[in-house]
Amino acid sequence: MNEALIILNEMLREGHRPNIFTLNTLLRSFCENDMVQVAEMVFSEMPRKGCKPNVVSHCILIEGLCKDGHVSSAYELFRLILAKKWVPNEDTCMAMAVALYETGRFKEAVRLADEMDKWNFVPDTRTWNALVSSWLNS
Repeated sequence: MNEALIILNEMLREGHRPNIFTLNTLLRSFCENDMVQVAEMVFSEMPRKGCKPNVVSHCILIEGLCKDGHVSSAYELFRLILAKKWVPNEDTCMAMAVALYETGRFKEAVRLADEMDKWNFVPDTRTWNALVSSWLNS
């Protein structure tokens, strides 16, 4: 993954601007390889490099933050997506719901379930278990 950062920096130094697809691929790779802090750095630099993060960028980082245990940061970013009137993908909603449940944030998990219902998202078994437990605990 260090090679990816080296190539990105070389591209920028030579005046090439990576597009949203390139940067989202990097974000996903960093998150999948337990380099969420690097993904956060790339994400925060995107606007300064002329490429604003889109809903996919946000979803990738939310899933990475949830996986890494940074649920508050993930939920803050999730709320930002909703404030922008963007619809997150199902995987992101499920990761967020499970993370909220696992950290005892039952009411927020239940509110998320209501949002998921509005979007006609169908939770998987793990998410259903987390949501049912959250309903019982809220």
